[in-house]
Amino acid sequence: MDSIHYLIVSIFTYALEALVLIHYCEHIFSSHHSFRQRICGVLILYTISSLCSGFQNMFINVSVFFISTYIVIHMLYNVRIKPAFLHTSIITLVMIVTELVIFAVFPDYGIHIQSYVNEFDFKLLIYVLSKFMYFCVMFAISHFEGKKIKTSFFLNNRQFLLLLGILAIFCFIITAFVNITVSFQLKPFVYRLMFACSISMILVALLIIEIYYLIQRQEQEKQELKMQLMVEKE
Repeated sequence: MDSIHYLIVSIFTYALEALVLIHYCEHIFSSHHSFRQRICGVLILYTISSLCSGFQNMFINVSVFFISTYIVIHMLYNVRIKPAFLHTSIITLVMIVTELVIFAVFPDYGIHIQSYVNEFDFKLLIYVLSKFMYFCVMFAISHFEGKKIKTSFFLNNRQFLLLLGILAIFCFIITAFVNITVSFQLKPFVYRLMFACSISMILVALLIIEIYYLIQRQEQEKQELKMQLMVEKE
């Protein structure tokens, strides 16, 4: 893979990771910074991370990812040092494991990885699957963490299982796409069509989850308003 393609893959990968981190933090932590400031901070830190990936050194990539994630959680979301370190460690571990899972799911890719390096479209699809798995795990963790710390709104078990089922179906479809690309020689436009469908599924999944959270937030606000009116009447 040439340097331009490698840079595109790196930027794409870190953009998905930044999106997942923002989703995770927004549903667990509170912040004194505005949403725009949080977004800008995450984008700047993860842009630096994507540029550092140009060294093509796994230790540097993981270290920069860990530091960037820690800064986001500790400084942008006002989480204390020890909890921030714990959350950062969990996030980094999940990121590493979901990338390694690819080699278990597709052993041929793991054994003959060099023969796939020049397949730019295939590499993009592989990373989409990896980051979608990362997103699914982080969604589950954010749900249980949100219930544990009793955030102002969270999904009930039925809603959570329904959304997890939708994510599992999407994950299965993307895995099937990758299996097809491994098993058959396809034209470039077919790769790009499957890539576009995979990205669309990630965005749809994120949209569905956010709609559920929005409904929960509105229900919470209605309950608070009812309580306030009852207190005023008394």
